[in-house]
Amino acid sequence: MERRTEWLVVIIAFAAVNLLSAAFQEPISYHDGRGADGVVYFGVAAQVSVPVRPEGRAPFVYRIGTPLLAALVPGRIQLAHFEIVNIVANAIACMLLVVWLRLFVDDWRVRAALAVGFIAQWHGPVRYVHYYPTMVEPWTHVFLLAGLIVIHRIRGDSTPIRIAALAMISALGVVFREIVLLVPLAFCFVANPLAKHRRRSVGSPSVVAYAVPLVLGVIALSGVRWLSIQVNDYTFVSQATRFIAEKPPWRYVL
Repeated sequence: MERRTEWLVVIIAFAAVNLLSAAFQEPISYHDGRGADGVVYFGVAAQVSVPVRPEGRAPFVYRIGTPLLAALVPGRIQLAHFEIVNIVANAIACMLLVVWLRLFVDDWRVRAALAVGFIAQWHGPVRYVHYYPTMVEPWTHVFLLAGLIVIHRIRGDSTPIRIAALAMISALGVVFREIVLLVPLAFCFVANPLAKHRRRSVGSPSVVAYAVPLVLGVIALSGVRWLSIQVNDYTFVSQATRFIAEKPPWRYVL
């Protein structure tokens, strides 16, 4: 009964926030509602619907997952296509968040409150997608949460199916956003690799199992980079260096 009430609270909050945001949230006007990064995502969706190899500014051109889903929605590419696929992603992410919280929080009221807080947050994905429909973060949250849940399950009992599921999440996730590669990377440290005389418990992953999700994630990310055509001089190292150099000291304190 409590779990049903919990789901009901989350569903009502999700529906209410989406309906109110759709009715009253003024969408971004920059680039005709596509936004700064979104103009690249919109262009990628238009290109893959033709289809031709996606071409645009990096790193955005490498995040082809959401544009691909938007291109699969029937009809000519428009902002509503992104809004649809991102609302679906937000719904899945909210469900996964509840599942994730159940692993650690016993009180359903606390879980429901945390989920509602995530849904109602003004610049969180559920509300923000109505302001900036071309964003790619909603599906990123899906893969990050799914990865965390599967990693937690593997810690309890490593099975080939769970390892395969994590590998699939890693490979698909990096197609949506490269940061999902942190999931298989975190999995490599699920047990302390520096611990001396660490014994492998029954059911714990093997060395090969640790590597499989990360290797598949890297292969998938490399495939996306091979497929997409970069038109600027972006590199990860130069971007990271610029961010480190330009941030004021107070941000490091924060």
